[in-house]
Amino acid sequence: MKILMVNTLFYPHVFGGAEKSVQLLSQGLADQGHEVVVVSVAPARDVKYVGGLKVYYLPPHNIYWGGMFGRAGRLKKLLWHLGDIFNPGIYRELSGIADRERPDIIHTHMLTGLSAAPWVIARRRGIPVVHTLREYSLICESATMFRDNTNCSGQCRACGAFTALKKYLCNHGTIKHVVGLSNFIIARHLQQGYFKGVPYSRVFNGIEVPTTPSRLLPGLAGPVKILYLGRIERGKGVWEILEAAQQMAGIELYLGGRVLDDEIREKIKQQKYPAHIQFLGFIDPQEILDQIDVVIVPSRWHEPFGRVVIEAYQYGKPVIASHRGGLPEIVIEGKTGFLYNPDHVQELLAILKRLTTDPGLIPALHSHIAEHLQQFDNNHIARQYEQIYQSVIKHDIN
Repeated sequence: MKILMVNTLFYPHVFGGAEKSVQLLSQGLADQGHEVVVVSVAPARDVKYVGGLKVYYLPPHNIYWGGMFGRAGRLKKLLWHLGDIFNPGIYRELSGIADRERPDIIHTHMLTGLSAAPWVIARRRGIPVVHTLREYSLICESATMFRDNTNCSGQCRACGAFTALKKYLCNHGTIKHVVGLSNFIIARHLQQGYFKGVPYSRVFNGIEVPTTPSRLLPGLAGPVKILYLGRIERGKGVWEILEAAQQMAGIELYLGGRVLDDEIREKIKQQKYPAHIQFLGFIDPQEILDQIDVVIVPSRWHEPFGRVVIEAYQYGKPVIASHRGGLPEIVIEGKTGFLYNPDHVQELLAILKRLTTDPGLIPALHSHIAEHLQQFDNNHIARQYEQIYQSVIKHDIN
């Protein structure tokens, strides 16, 4: 089977978990004998082979590359979004790729920067499309449904205008199967009127599961070492964990990621945080995960999945996570970690107190993780997608 894998970004342009997940899935499918061709957006046009995968990098055909989005002003962002409703340049180049590669199926993921062009191309050529929901860009122009430190209850008028074409294509036969990383993200799209009558499935992100179970390293007699990985900003729940950490003895909090919150950045400059709170800057998770005891994912927004959770499991680390979005579907309360309401810091403090006063708790959580991790095995995830592709093609032929 020949699969055209389409995502906003691809290696080496890795800004988050989606790029890692799409690459792992593509490689997993290739390992099972399928031919996978990848299309993404990059600063300049190129064709390269990455881990045996043929990758087309398309220029943005917009006023700037999406990877620079955070540095653009308000007017430029508005113009960029208008250009991303339907991008003729992307349509022209991707049409040529589709005609040249002749895929059996097009699998789309994040379409920011690619516009609705991949779906229009598939529709006009009769190529079936499977789409994976990794964020909320089909509903919300910021892709988060989170504004002013609050989760949006529905779609605003502006976002409705920007996403109208994609919504139309979702509901008029273009998408043959939709996949969500969580039941939560599927339900959120269905509630907003997307994918009417389209079959859907939940398929988790994949990870390379260690061939030998991770061992719990000694040294838990000292402070409990807690790690946060991600953007350091309000929507990620960082304020709340900083507040809790300043009230707790017996822990060390390490934060790895870019500081995007101005107030936190100023406090770091003025050295207002105590010594047991350390900001590490951007860091590769593999450099630190084996040195800590627990990972925390405190998101205030409705995180669709939370790749850092399974990266923690990969190292045998339990996870403390907010009860938001898809996180409760992958963090099992009392087995692989704990869940709390991010609106109530006292719930987080109670969990931290348990970890610091019960020396047997972390080893007990660790013992459940290896078994739980198997459902995220990348080969298993690739086989699930293979079954979806086969059912879509069979239905399309009939």
